[in-house]
Amino acid sequence: IKEMTLYGKASFAIVLNMKGDEKEAKSIVESLRQSATDTEELGLYWKGNQDGWGRYGNAICTHAMLTKAFNETGCDAKELADLRFHLISKKETTQWNSTESTLAAIDALVGDGKATSDLRKKGNRTVATIKIGGTKVDAKRMAGDGYVKIHYNKESFTPELCNNIHIEQPAGQEGIGGIYIAYDAPYSEITSGKSGIEVKKKMYKVVIANDGDDDKEMLQEIKEGEKLKKGDKVKIVMTLRSDRDIDFVQVLDLRAACLEPVRKRPGMEWADGKFYYQSITDSEYSMFFDHISKGTRVFEYTLHVTQSGEYTQGITKVIPHYCPAFSANSEGGKVSVE
Repeated sequence: IKEMTLYGKASFAIVLNMKGDEKEAKSIVESLRQSATDTEELGLYWKGNQDGWGRYGNAICTHAMLTKAFNETGCDAKELADLRFHLISKKETTQWNSTESTLAAIDALVGDGKATSDLRKKGNRTVATIKIGGTKVDAKRMAGDGYVKIHYNKESFTPELCNNIHIEQPAGQEGIGGIYIAYDAPYSEITSGKSGIEVKKKMYKVVIANDGDDDKEMLQEIKEGEKLKKGDKVKIVMTLRSDRDIDFVQVLDLRAACLEPVRKRPGMEWADGKFYYQSITDSEYSMFFDHISKGTRVFEYTLHVTQSGEYTQGITKVIPHYCPAFSANSEGGKVSVE
């Protein structure tokens, strides 16, 4: 059993339980329980459960099988809810990547009929109660896809408003949502922001260092207030950190007007173990990813300084188009050129 995969252990526990060997089945489930991680944000899951090759390397199918094993061997209600919550949290930021994984996830969520029977008892549809600054959001505005947009003017929007948001979900039901704020401000005044994913942007000057017979390019970080010169070569380095897997991500860098990219043609690129599509316009540099895995990745591109003067250094934005509530941005700054 020790050599089995998570999928194999869960399947074996289910078979043993069906054949009446409940003691051994519960022993296997207990060993699985000891290796699991339980967090408020992601539910109950296994860090080693990652996508690989074939059916048994599908993380969603594996988690669905684990959920079924726990359910059929008599786990408590909270544990089952936490297992199911992880499946929902995965759907929040990534697609269930095949028909098989979608069916497995749905079966794990509602296959025993308990969730659907609870909903029938409480009515056809229940909606969470949302209050912002003590004011209840009209449930009718959440009809359909559940998306609500509320406009505030400068005077009525305060930091206290952001700290006074309450969401109440009907008892016995799980739910996931997100809140994000869109606003206008000078780039130099924007501070960094993150939500599950974080981006940091640094600009380096490329200098040539003589190493014997060879000239090597070295990166020298540009400090605040340091002046560049026309013709200088610089690199923008963007560091992405994510605490979960996220699908369909755009990384958008708004560069200073005095900088011109060395490479201007769009196309596929490879960096830090990832393929991405590169798109360059007069003021923006974009990278489009099908998938960003949990962890840290570093991306960069090269530019030349073409104009003198004082310029605003734009921010770098991470835009998960599948789940915009998990967006992030770097802080703004300024660029000085002699």
